[in-house]
Formats: sequence, structure tokens, C-alpha cells
Amino acid sequence: MGTIEYHTFEYTWARAVANLRSAYTVSLTPWRVTGVGIAGTTLLARGTCESNCVVEQAPPVRQPLAMNVETTAGLNMLATTTGRGASGDVWARMNLQFDTPGGAPVTTRDVRSLGLRCDNALPGNNTSPGCVFSGSRPILVLHYNDPSAGWNALNVGWSIYTGLPAELTRLLNPADSKGNGDRACPSGGAYPRPVGYECDEYPFRSTQEGAKTSGTPFAPRTFSFCQLNDTWPNTPVVSTDVGPLGWSRCNIPGPDNQAGGQILSKFYIDQRVLSGEKFLVVPTD
Repeated sequence: MGTIEYHTFEYTWARAVANLRSAYTVSLTPWRVTGVGIAGTTLLARGTCESNCVVEQAPPVRQPLAMNVETTAGLNMLATTTGRGASGDVWARMNLQFDTPGGAPVTTRDVRSLGLRCDNALPGNNTSPGCVFSGSRPILVLHYNDPSAGWNALNVGWSIYTGLPAELTRLLNPADSKGNGDRACPSGGAYPRPVGYECDEYPFRSTQEGAKTSGTPFAPRTFSFCQLNDTWPNTPVVSTDVGPLGWSRCNIPGPDNQAGGQILSKFYIDQRVLSGEKFLVVPTD
């Protein structure tokens, strides 16, 4: 009978905030045929939603194929992870069947969408359900030239440059987060801050790599711009890689510290970072 060679493009859409709907589309363009040709050949696409979802809109029943013409089939999905605290994997599957006049139907292998993680599990009363790509790792980008949080980015950048981890793991236990902050940035007369300055720590207190939950020995570090004034005990100033253990502490302007915390909180929500999930931190210009 002959063959049909074609290019395929697959697209998966999802929204991270206030939406449990997603979509999967397969576009197919024949570019070479052998044998009897392509005249009269049709494509039947059957789409299903696998695991924690239902199909809202099925693909077209049957479509004609033509050389160098794109034919598209798709489906819309709605995740069923609506209950508070619910979370689950979602993906679509598409079966492509080619029918040629006078020949038996030929079915290619199934194609499958990228995997999603849909949930309603973010902490807090003002959060909403949404979906993210489960195969990707969120990246928190911090900018040195950010007028509102540049000092926070600088502390993070030097922390990573001197060996502290750029890959962190979210921590949701409030008591553990407080313990991390108290160990990294203790209060009291032995730990003075200049007027208008606050202590900024890295790794973030809201991560398992924080000063206490990491379980590392007492190993703080600081940098020349941090205004600890050589008065904070056992906190050496470093400028080279001294390894991944420990944490940094740095006095930075209070507004920068607070803005850095807001950037991190927004990142957790926008990227739907749940407890125990890893993310990357990238300081840059």
C-alpha cells in the first residue's frame, strides 16, 4: 500500500494559579508518502485523560490528511484534585488511527502529554488550586540590580559562590522554620544590627537546608559587606569556596530583607512548591 511520513508537534498547557484546567494538542503534518499516496486518507484521534482528571472536550471525530498541511487534534482536561489538601498526577493520552481507502486501518503508537501535578495543597487561606509540570524543577531568579531586594540577592549570590547549595527543599513546618531563623540570625546583645538593618540568612529558613533542620554543625559564615563589624562570635568573613555545610548571616537594609521574603513567598505560590519539593536558586544581574 505505501507509507506516510509526518512531523508531529505536541503541546501541553496548564495554569499554576486558580485553575485546574489543562489541554493537550497534537499537530501532524505529512511531508512524504510512498505507494498509493495520501488522497482519501483520514485521521481519527481518540483522546483520554489518565488519572485524577476528566475530559471536558473530546478531539474531532475524523479529519482528512493532505501533504504539507497541518492537522490538529486535542482535548481539554479538568483535574479532580479539588478537595483541600488534594494532589495528584494528571496526563492525557492520544491514539492516532489512519484510514486509507481500500486498506485496513493502521494505528500508530499512542502519544502522551507531559505529566502535570495538580493540587489544592498550598498552605494558607488565600491560595487556590492549580497545575504545574511535574517533570520540571522551579527556578527562583534573584537580581543583584533589583532596587527593592538587591542586597538580599547579593547575600544569596555570595552564599552560593562560597559553596552553599543552590538546590533547596521547601519546608512547611512553622516551628522548624523559626528554629532555622533563630539559629542563623540570633537576637540579643551579642548580635547587633546597625540601625535600619536586619539579619538575612541563607539557605532560607523555610527550607530543609536551613541552619537547624539541615543538622549541620555550627558553621556560620558572612561576607565583607554584611556589617557584622567583627562583633558576631564565631562568624568568619569568607570570600572563597568553603564548602556546602552551614549557613550565611548578613545584615542588610530592612526593606531589602522584607522584599526578599515577599519574593520568595510569591515564588512558592506561583510555582506551587509543596513541602519536600526541590527548587533551584539563581542569583544574576
